[in-house]
Amino acid sequence: MLDEDASLSMAQLARNHGVSRARVTQVMNLLALPQDVQAHLIALQDPAAIRYLSEHKLRHIAACATPKRQVLGFRELCRSFGSDASI
Repeated sequence: MLDEDASLSMAQLARNHGVSRARVTQVMNLLALPQDVQAHLIALQDPAAIRYLSEHKLRHIAACATPKRQVLGFRELCRSFGSDASI
């Protein structure tokens, strides 16, 4: 949506889709995760891993101050599941 009309504000986008501004911010923050983290998530096929790496947990990772910390946090989250995130 934003790539189609860069003049849309988060508030306008929220109104257009019937969600809160906070929800739009949450989604935008997830989209700002490093590409290697996103690629790892997209490639997941194990249903248990998909459930474990929930949006709620990923929002905590997205809140990290730097991409490096986000990657480190994601690796730790994967290790806590018993998986190796080779990113």
